[in-house]
Amino acid sequence: MYAQGEPKDDAEAAKWYRLAAEQDHASAQYHLGVMYSNGTGVPEDSVEALKWYHKSAERGHVSAQLRLASMYARGIGVPEDDVEALVWYLVFSDKCPAGHRDNIARQKEQLTAGQLAEAEKRVAEYMTKYSRRK
Repeated sequence: MYAQGEPKDDAEAAKWYRLAAEQDHASAQYHLGVMYSNGTGVPEDSVEALKWYHKSAERGHVSAQLRLASMYARGIGVPEDDVEALVWYLVFSDKCPAGHRDNIARQKEQLTAGQLAEAEKRVAEYMTKYSRRK
């Protein structure tokens, strides 16, 4: 992002990421979410981070899908929601490295049969709705 020898300006980077993110650029949406998560160039704001991760995840950004799952599982920026966490872990699962499969198994263990069925239903709805948006 920065030319060699130029000083780093996180606020300027956030401005450009926002411009791209508002044009539905999934990677820019993800990076803007990271900036809000860390308070880099913008005030730290987990709710705003969640918003940008969600937009990016819906466009198929794998890292954003994982961040969303983790935020829902831990209640960061949103009330803790094990079903929604599993939804995003499952959406992410076909692309995830083996190390993350433990997260999916742990998440499944926390849910009732009814909650698992609800999560699987939401995943199917997600795949139908968002697979056309990429």
